This record gives sequence, C-alpha cells and structure tokens, in this order.
Amino acid sequence: MNFLNCNCKSNSNKRSIYSCKSKSRKNKLAVIWVSTVLYTLIALSIIGMLLAVVRPKLAEIKDRFIEEQTVNALNDFDKLVFDIRKATGNRRSYELKLGRGIMTLSGSDNSLEWILDDSKYQASELGATIEAGRLNLTTTKVGSNFVIKLKLKYTDINLTVNNADDDKVLQPSATPYRVQIENKGSPGTPGETRSFQRINIEVD
Repeated sequence: MNFLNCNCKSNSNKRSIYSCKSKSRKNKLAVIWVSTVLYTLIALSIIGMLLAVVRPKLAEIKDRFIEEQTVNALNDFDKLVFDIRKATGNRRSYELKLGRGIMTLSGSDNSLEWILDDSKYQASELGATIEAGRLNLTTTKVGSNFVIKLKLKYTDINLTVNNADDDKVLQPSATPYRVQIENKGSPGTPGETRSFQRINIEVD
C-alpha cells in the first residue's frame, strides 16, 4: 500500500510540474504578443508624426519644381516666337506639358498666363510683381495656400489663338498639348502708326 501511495504522489507531482510549465509558456507568449502590439503601435505613431512633418515639405518641393518647370516652358515658347518672327510663314511645333495649374492663351490680351492656386511653395514676395526676363511673377496667399501667377505679355505682336482674338484655357493633362506657332505676317491695322506681326497659336 505504501508503495502504491508513493507512485500516486509521484504522478501527481509530475502533472503539477507540467501544468506549471504550460502556464509559464502561455504567460510568456502573452507577454510577447502584448509587447509586439505595443511596439507596432509606437512605430505607427512615429511614422504618423514623421509623415505629418515631411508631407508638407514634399508638397512644397514638388510645387517649386512645377513652378520652375513652367518658367522654363514659357521661356521656350518665347524663344520660338522670337525665332519665327524673322520671316512670314515661319512655323514651329511645340509640346506644352501641363501637370498642374491652368494655362490661358489669350488672343484678346496678347499674353500667356499660368495660375496655380493651391501651391505650398511661396515663389516670391507676397503681393509684389517680380520681373523674370520677359515673365512677370506674382505670389499671393489665400488661407494656407499660395497663388502663383506667371504672365508672358506681348506688346509688339498681335497674338491670335486659332486665327482669332480669342482666349483658350488649358487644363492639366497627362499628355502634352501639341502647339503650332506660325508667323502670319503684318497686315497692318487701320488707325495705327505701325503694323504688328500676327503670331497665331493653334492647339490640339
């Protein structure tokens, strides 16, 4: 009888040890799971704070690049106009990339004007008109955004759009606009002491 009792007690002790080990493993797994969740939440919080700081700066850099790209595009257009003015009938093709902002080709005002009304980049002193070569640059602020305006104005040519003194507004497009620029000559204008070359713009 004593021998049997000893065996029973031994088996009971083993089960108790196994039970304790099993509980210990479960507790460790629970701690690891909680730690993983906490570290994940902390990492997500840090990433969120970094994005809150970095995202506005990235938007500013992007808008600055777009503004500089548009300045180059308008200067390239102006060079083509200067080139074709040398002789009547001269014609040049031009691709205009417009990723953001609105471009107005104005036959009534003899000008090209680009406006970006939700920029994160302040391109110049607020309210002041800055001359950048033949371009005029103006920056104003509306709310938390800046409004950038670039204008290329001609005073010595008659700029027409699709052979009329009309305006054409170009919206942002994934594909470049195909622009044809042609020197139509100098027909003269009644009442004027000088005649202006007519430079016509056609847009596809």
